[in-house]
Amino acid sequence: MKNRIATVLLITVIMTGTFSFSAYGSDNPGVKRLSIGLFGGPNVAKSGGRWMTLGGQFDRNAGYNPVFGGNISYAVSQPVSFEFTVYRGIFDRDEDPGRFTNEYWHFTGRGTVHLNDIFQTYRIGNRVTPYISMGFGRMINEIEVVDGPDREFTVSTYLAALGFKFNLSSTVDLFTGYEYHLANTDHLDATPGRFTRDTWGMFLAGLSFNFGKSGAKHIAWHPRGASVDAQLERYGKELRELEKRYAGLNERDAGRDQQLAGLHDRLDEHSEKFDIVFDRLDDHDGRLRNLEGMLTIPLDVDILFSIDLAVLSEQAMAVLDRLVIRLREEPHIHVRVTGHTDNTGPTAHNLRLSERRAESVANYLIRRRIAPDRISTIGMGEHEPAAPNETIEGRRLNRRVEIELLVMGE
Repeated sequence: MKNRIATVLLITVIMTGTFSFSAYGSDNPGVKRLSIGLFGGPNVAKSGGRWMTLGGQFDRNAGYNPVFGGNISYAVSQPVSFEFTVYRGIFDRDEDPGRFTNEYWHFTGRGTVHLNDIFQTYRIGNRVTPYISMGFGRMINEIEVVDGPDREFTVSTYLAALGFKFNLSSTVDLFTGYEYHLANTDHLDATPGRFTRDTWGMFLAGLSFNFGKSGAKHIAWHPRGASVDAQLERYGKELRELEKRYAGLNERDAGRDQQLAGLHDRLDEHSEKFDIVFDRLDDHDGRLRNLEGMLTIPLDVDILFSIDLAVLSEQAMAVLDRLVIRLREEPHIHVRVTGHTDNTGPTAHNLRLSERRAESVANYLIRRRIAPDRISTIGMGEHEPAAPNETIEGRRLNRRVEIELLVMGE
């Protein structure tokens, strides 16, 4: 018996060393993976029950006895961990205490799946996670019978478990659950009978101590790889900020209702002003039609200037004064002054003379308080004759200044 226990303990040490490597390397250093647990509770082994009942199935009642033990667990990923468990317990007969006892050591290996990430049960609370386990083991039995020979034998077992884990701190978790065990024998109660295999249940509770980086939780509490607690805290802050902003928006909406009421009043005033503007536009259209006959005003240079000069004569000023009166009445009119000459004399001289005469007209209008940005000038010289230069009359017609009246924006 002692040799078997030593062998099992050696296997435990080897498995612990095997599971101590980091499955993810250093990509997730903020979680713990290795845990050691201690637990206790009663076993349940009833007679006369149905197959696969929670109370198990023995030929004689042999349950409600204490079980103690411990486990070593290593989490490969958030949902999956592997566990090695050692139990120390006893079976005896309830109806005849002392006539039969079975003190046993039970060693199991199992895989455990935490259901938080799989079924998103972390929504229930970030401190509770359900789990399921399945595994197999070896059970060393020491049976003592008052009226018969003692027996010692080892048997294979299978198990399934369902439970809950509760996060108490980053280092300690509380777990509780139910385990169902099936033995490959019907001799556990020292009474071979009508059933081929004995089964029993266990209601266990205990504490799990997590080892790893200080302050980090076990990986089972991080359902999506990153720190869900940090995410939830951030979401909570954002939600509170949104609530404050929503309250502020309600206050702003109340103020904007008042502003909208004022805007409606102002819109009514603007509507009245628009009616006045439309009436003025109708009058403006009529005035533009009156200007159609004077959009271009050709003036002989002989009237405006002395021969070969660009200085305005008294007669020219009188003509331009009438134009000034009209421009003051029509502030939306733009003036373009173009100078022309005949072909007498050098071409360059004629071009410069036409420019100077156009500028003299523009400067006079500016002195009469017509805005400079309403006036533009250009000299064409002899390049755009109005009549042939071969005759005296033709050359006279070509010596001219044209004043174009343009509506602003065209």
